[in-house]
Amino acid sequence: MLICYVCNNASKTFESFSSHLYRHAWSAELTTPAFCRQLNCKCSYAEVKTLLRHVKKCHLSDCCNVNTSLPSS
Repeated sequence: MLICYVCNNASKTFESFSSHLYRHAWSAELTTPAFCRQLNCKCSYAEVKTLLRHVKKCHLSDCCNVNTSLPSS
């Protein structure tokens, strides 16, 4: 599950998490910096897109059971 730093909503997929955060942005509900609330992460970012890049790179496989490794040949 991916946790929203604004309202603590839990999203099951990265796509729904991303959409959820951008809905906050469109409603002017975001605070800066944007905080990562995944596991014990303490990272913060000036922009939502940077937060999303971090979550995708560092937490997606942890939270969504997605295999991000390259296929073996």
